[in-house]
Amino acid sequence: MDSPGAVSRRTRTTKSIHDSYQILGLAGQGQYGRVFCARPRHGGDLVALKELPAERFPTPNLLRELRYLLTLNHPNITRCYALEHAREGRYLVLEYCEGGTLRELIDQVERGLWLPVKQVLGFVDQILAGLDHAHRQGVIHCDVKPENILLKPTPQGWQLKLTDFGIARHPQPAPGEISATGSPAYMAPERFYGQFSPASDLYAVGIILLELLTGRRPFSGSPSQLMHAHLNQPFVCPEGIPAPLQELLEITLRKLPLRRFRTAAQMRSALATFAREWQEPAGCWVGPRLSRRSPPGLQVWDLPDPGFVGEGGRESLPEQKFCICEDPSGSRSPLLLRVTPQRLEWLDLQTLASGAPPLACFSLAEPLQQVLPLPSFPEALAFSKSNLLHLSPARVRTLLSFAEDWRATWLAERQELVWATAKEIGAVQWLPAGPTVAQPFPEFHCYFRWPWQVPTGSLLRLLALSEHLVLLAGLGRQWVEMTVLPYPAAWPPQTGSQPLRYRLPLDPRGRVLSLGERLLFAGGDGGGQGCCPHLCSVQVNPLRLRRWFLKGWPLQMAKAPWGVLLLCREGEEFSSLWLYSEGGYPLAQVAVPVGSEVLQVGQRGLVWLQVPKAGKPQQFQLWQLDLNQLPANGHAAEGVALG
Repeated sequence: MDSPGAVSRRTRTTKSIHDSYQILGLAGQGQYGRVFCARPRHGGDLVALKELPAERFPTPNLLRELRYLLTLNHPNITRCYALEHAREGRYLVLEYCEGGTLRELIDQVERGLWLPVKQVLGFVDQILAGLDHAHRQGVIHCDVKPENILLKPTPQGWQLKLTDFGIARHPQPAPGEISATGSPAYMAPERFYGQFSPASDLYAVGIILLELLTGRRPFSGSPSQLMHAHLNQPFVCPEGIPAPLQELLEITLRKLPLRRFRTAAQMRSALATFAREWQEPAGCWVGPRLSRRSPPGLQVWDLPDPGFVGEGGRESLPEQKFCICEDPSGSRSPLLLRVTPQRLEWLDLQTLASGAPPLACFSLAEPLQQVLPLPSFPEALAFSKSNLLHLSPARVRTLLSFAEDWRATWLAERQELVWATAKEIGAVQWLPAGPTVAQPFPEFHCYFRWPWQVPTGSLLRLLALSEHLVLLAGLGRQWVEMTVLPYPAAWPPQTGSQPLRYRLPLDPRGRVLSLGERLLFAGGDGGGQGCCPHLCSVQVNPLRLRRWFLKGWPLQMAKAPWGVLLLCREGEEFSSLWLYSEGGYPLAQVAVPVGSEVLQVGQRGLVWLQVPKAGKPQQFQLWQLDLNQLPANGHAAEGVALG
């Protein structure tokens, strides 16, 4: 790839754009054409290919944008790498920003995403930093709006980048140059008369600030109505915005440019003064305020006491874990799996309170790391350091043994378990096609494996998306390498297809959850980066990374029929269960005791929790919540089917 700022000048050719770039997907639809996510064939970072149709993007506009992109070199302005002439047309090769546009984030705010004021102030400061550089170079953007601001993820948070300088102007336009173009919702009054100055761009920034804080612009309507409002209608600041910010907005959105901030640096300084003094109150968030509900449909069981008297009469408390196995049909009572490092017990919930003996007990050669209930009630898979086990009340059966570190993921839709080590990948079919099968994982079940080498030699996670397998490996403390393999249509897979690898600014120690179409990442340090509570949502082809800002740090994540269930810590005294849609919108909030742990999310709206007893922190209860009994209260949860 050409170095940033250098442009390849190529004559028209019959060469296809696909000869030079692997197109990974449509990243967006711009004002003049499509934008694709692509990878150079000869290697390197992802790029954005911006389509430039001659009939919609005439040569003067192209040359103007190209000139300005080459003139400007700043972290908050998109870099340009090359201009490609191909059989399919002309393309600008630009820096790819996985976070999408600021418009997409604002749309999420309008639909319920939590967004702290501190984060808003940081966003606006970056926009002003990019504009300050452009203005000092004699370039006025003239079309500042959320659609023209891209988000680039970094370990420190979002990096905002100005893009689309297609109608940018110098302070002294060329004779005959038309300047009354732009986006009416963000145009300063003088822009409707073809006049512009740095203050015109700052007027647009003020509208973006208001939109980030409230989810709304100061004026709405048709283009002609917007023009009339910008020219004549006074700006009225909405209630709830702190007084210093109201004053800043009032200055920024004045009708006369000479009465506004003169420079981006001046506006940045005023914003920084407010940011230093601002203390984020608990209730100052954008998005709906969901009532914190009591646990609905609550049923409670006392869990077995883990204590026993060991040698010398000393009391010992062995580590124990619990897992719920539910009958998918609902016709039989759920069973409780109790697991200690040396022992596995099957318990009947109906007789748990009476102290009845376990239905079955088994000794374990090594501790179990994870237990996964299967659809064939009552059965489960279990992972230990060395073995993949099949559990039932009748027996414990070893399906696979490993001499090295391994990871596995269960594909419910395909009824297959896929596993991986640093050297190979394989699969086990639950009910393989062929002769009539009397039991899951029969003795003649099909195993598949093929060689694979993890590039870093350190395999952290194995997950499955709808059409891909994803392997995650750590790169230091702030980066994850994500290897994406197409999921094979048949076993063993066809060789020859090259995997895609992405380097993501995510915490390798964090928790990861697959939602089928995307992955959710939660930081492993509870916010050690000094930023606001959030999750990162990652999808592939094209690569997209979004953040869900939360009210508290997530302790657990679980896939649910309605989307996602989060257990979040909100201060020292309480925790909450949050119901989110798959798109990241909050549906409901349920209060739970501190120290709770999610054991299972059922398919009919039931959630199982392990909860410490009040006043007895070493003893626990099993809680069953029926989320179907949550009231529909006019929030986003109304009308959502949980079961």
